[in-house]
Amino acid sequence: HSRWFSFKVSELRDLLERSPSIVNVAFTEGRTALYWAVCNGREDAIRLLLKHQARGVAPCSYHPLLT
Repeated sequence: HSRWFSFKVSELRDLLERSPSIVNVAFTEGRTALYWAVCNGREDAIRLLLKHQARGVAPCSYHPLLT
């Protein structure tokens, strides 16, 4: 899985504040950080990524925060 989830949310927040354009970068197999957050049930990361206009969740797209 993506390196995004070895981060604490505070570290992810700092990274996004320093480099906001990376929010929608596709990593492993073309999957974004939001994809990995949803698939790993990381509501804290999902909220943060959505706050930074993250997009691109499929096929693992069901999560109550996204409905």
